[in-house]
Amino acid sequence: MARYTLVLIYAINFSFKYYVQCQSSDICDKIEGKRFYLEYGDSGALHADFQNNLWYSRNSNISNNRCTIEYVTCPSCVIEINFRYLNISRNCGRASVFDTCGCDYVWIYEPAIEDATGEQFCGRFIHTNTSQLGYISQTRIVAISFIYNSRYGHAFSLDYHAKRNRVQLTGHPVLNNMNNISQAIQSPFFPHMYPRDMSVEYIINCKSADMCRISLIFTDFLLAESSILEFFDWNGLRMYVIAGNIFRPPIIISTGPSMVIRFYANGASGLGFKASYSFILGNLDDATFKPNIGKPFQQVSIV
Repeated sequence: MARYTLVLIYAINFSFKYYVQCQSSDICDKIEGKRFYLEYGDSGALHADFQNNLWYSRNSNISNNRCTIEYVTCPSCVIEINFRYLNISRNCGRASVFDTCGCDYVWIYEPAIEDATGEQFCGRFIHTNTSQLGYISQTRIVAISFIYNSRYGHAFSLDYHAKRNRVQLTGHPVLNNMNNISQAIQSPFFPHMYPRDMSVEYIINCKSADMCRISLIFTDFLLAESSILEFFDWNGLRMYVIAGNIFRPPIIISTGPSMVIRFYANGASGLGFKASYSFILGNLDDATFKPNIGKPFQQVSIV
């Protein structure tokens, strides 16, 4: 009995050590090229220090060395990344480069929509209470690559964590300044194809002393037939469920100061959607609030 207990304790201890190692590791060490799954709420740290670089010792004759790691989270989650430290030369001693990184950099992108995502990070940065540098994904998979051309010191340290894929939008309209211009929601990276396993929640809130409602008008609607949108009123009641098998949803108007929209890909992919929202103040009937769609079409007779 004691022997089995000892084996069990050793297995648990080994698993815990491996878990900790994966949660705080060097990108060019043993985890290079691997993929790790993050549950909702999971967090960890990643860094790059040349003294831990196993990739360079095995591939020192290759220029433009690259170490990559991927993180995958739940379909209704995204991954937030924040740099704590960054020390990568922007121009590597060459001519000044202002808009892009000249040679070495950290490249963060989302493989599901790689052609529409990606951001380079280089230069010098130290996290403080007043300065932040980071990236928030819009899909469940994030890849982090470190591209370097020569030896380096402590290049970067960053923290990551998985959180709910939720977009919060708040307006503060008043009667003489409704601020209803360029307020929109859209599927991630619209009009690029959204992933088949995606879900996202949008919450629109109106903060006003007057009675306030929210109007939502779709300008683009190109969902796959099995993908759906759910619309919930301010009191939690579901107003509509709309699939991608219609031309365009009707105008959606809440009865109170908030609206929740939930989008589910449901195993299919499409170009997505885009909708503009505005605030309605005062006690107005739905019939009195209609969009301005221009003058009606008039048939012209040719004699």
